[in-house]
Amino acid sequence: MDESKINFKIVVKSELSELDRIRSVLEDKLHFIELIERNRIVLVVDEILSNIIEHGYKLNPNNLIEIEVEVLNQEKIIIKIYDDAPHFDLSKTSNPNLMEHSTEGKPRGLGLFLVRSIVDEIQYQPKYPQGNINILIKKIN
Repeated sequence: MDESKINFKIVVKSELSELDRIRSVLEDKLHFIELIERNRIVLVVDEILSNIIEHGYKLNPNNLIEIEVEVLNQEKIIIKIYDDAPHFDLSKTSNPNLMEHSTEGKPRGLGLFLVRSIVDEIQYQPKYPQGNINILIKKIN
């Protein structure tokens, strides 16, 4: 396969059990990316999908999420995540106060911070009447 032209889509139910399948597909299709970088990409997708499933769809398994992945010349990966949950602009969320977060011992709440620290760019497009397209762009080292 010519890795300079990779483009694939995955559609999954909004169930947390689907995350394992997504991880496997990403690891397989992106096998040519260095392991550390590939793990970061998988983590980002996992975090976004978990948030959509838990917060956007409220764990309702009757909804779908579409993930579209495009790799450009082994230099950049573009991940588009489509959902029909209420509008939520990932790019507008603020980072948590890490000192406060750690002193309070919060076990959760750093997922979007991790996403922003891993990807190079986040774009958001609302779908109407509801729904989201989050576009994550990451340069591949």
